[in-house]
Amino acid sequence: MVAAPCCFSDQGHDYNDDDQLGNAHTMFLRLFEWSARWRPALVLSEKLAPFGIILAYDLAMLRYVAIRRRERHAAWGFGIAALALLSACSGAATSPIGSSSRAGMATLQATATPGISASTEPAASPPAGAITVEMAGPPPHFVPAAITAPAGDLVFFLHNRSQGIHTLAIGRELHKALAASGSVTQRKAAVFTVKGLRAGDYILWCTIDGHAEEGMVGTLTLK
Repeated sequence: MVAAPCCFSDQGHDYNDDDQLGNAHTMFLRLFEWSARWRPALVLSEKLAPFGIILAYDLAMLRYVAIRRRERHAAWGFGIAALALLSACSGAATSPIGSSSRAGMATLQATATPGISASTEPAASPPAGAITVEMAGPPPHFVPAAITAPAGDLVFFLHNRSQGIHTLAIGRELHKALAASGSVTQRKAAVFTVKGLRAGDYILWCTIDGHAEEGMVGTLTLK
């Protein structure tokens, strides 16, 4: 007597043990073929994985070095620009006397608004007709503090008797200069010439930070 094979029914289809074994065998064969086909690629990827990590690291380091180089180049650019600005400022009106030629004193470039000309020259003694203004301190102040002169060309003899650096600025309002001298270092003197000022009342002050607030101010009346 032969036993009937085990079977069951699902949605009108009959399944027995032979069908199930056939399906399992077919799936096994397909998996085996897939693994045999792709195994070299898998093995190669496993071998190349460390090299991939090293390559990624190298690329990251190259990018880091490139960024740092750009930052250094930018820093050099800012440094060069700062040096250029400092060099330009060193020759401006605030440059002190006492750095180069002419008996140890440098010619200074005064500042003035359009329509007014000004110049500053080192000098050992006042020229004829010059208005002598002493720069004294501490506290910093002008002597005399009030000056009256005829309108026209003005020549000031600036004599710094203090231990600091001073300037002489002229304007209608404080800190709004129409003309300003170069800086005069301690124990030095300079001739400050101004042309183009009209008759009227003006304010004098030192442009060094804080000196005007400490009392280094005066008045100029041109008639």
